[in-house]
Amino acid sequence: MVAIPARNEADELEDCLFALAAQRPAAIDCLVVCLNNCTDGSAAVIRRIAVALPFCVDVVEVTLPPDRACAGMARRIAMDRAAALVGLEGILVTTDADARVPPGWLAANLAAIAMGADAVAGQVEIEPFGARLVPQHLHEIDTRECNYAALLDEIRSLLDPDPADPWPRHDQQCGASIAVTTAAYRHAGGMPLVPLAEDRAAFFGNLRQIDARIRHAPEVRVVVSARLHGRAQGGMADTIRRRITRVDPFLDARLEPAGDAARRARACGQLRRMWQVGTAERGSSD
Repeated sequence: MVAIPARNEADELEDCLFALAAQRPAAIDCLVVCLNNCTDGSAAVIRRIAVALPFCVDVVEVTLPPDRACAGMARRIAMDRAAALVGLEGILVTTDADARVPPGWLAANLAAIAMGADAVAGQVEIEPFGARLVPQHLHEIDTRECNYAALLDEIRSLLDPDPADPWPRHDQQCGASIAVTTAAYRHAGGMPLVPLAEDRAAFFGNLRQIDARIRHAPEVRVVVSARLHGRAQGGMADTIRRRITRVDPFLDARLEPAGDAARRARACGQLRRMWQVGTAERGSSD
């Protein structure tokens, strides 16, 4: 079951939905779209193309107050509706209305869950045409940040290996590509309501709190637009626009000094081993 939040995405929805319709070998049976405070023709686009889609489309139209009209709330509405439709043993998959998923996207997510994951985070790439509109210096900054983040993540994988998320992997957690079992979704409290920026970091944090097995699958990829005026406040579009106009004073918290990252990973690894030993001992005494 796929869930999509959308706000004034009439220009993007058709391509998004037809990309989902092209999934092979796995196929989508039903899709939920939450139209959040839309003032364009998003609903009309869905009605026009619905007959050509190989799955049913459940449209939820909502008008939310300004303090709740955020990506987190819209995604929560869509995913809660999808969870109710698919049942306790189902799998929820979410992406964004401006995303284009490749044909094997759904199958790759399902394969990761079949291997034991409770949740799967996919990688996000900017679509080629939009990427050419972004100044070269921003691409260079992004490349340095991504390379450094990958090195930090490799340090963590060596000092604090996670059996559910072995190397190679990636470190992205984006709303444009998340899969999660219904059981884990409900146990984690659903999609958190984050009024600023994206909702994914808080959601994966909640999953970790319940010891969910999270896989950052490098084979799960999705392409998104590189527009400068996005729908989620504090999202990718805001970051690109801010970095075009001035030196960005913000740095992702995950890009900490390598020494700090190593010490943190080593401590986490020791705690993980202690926890695993304690769990095994409790299990053997039952």
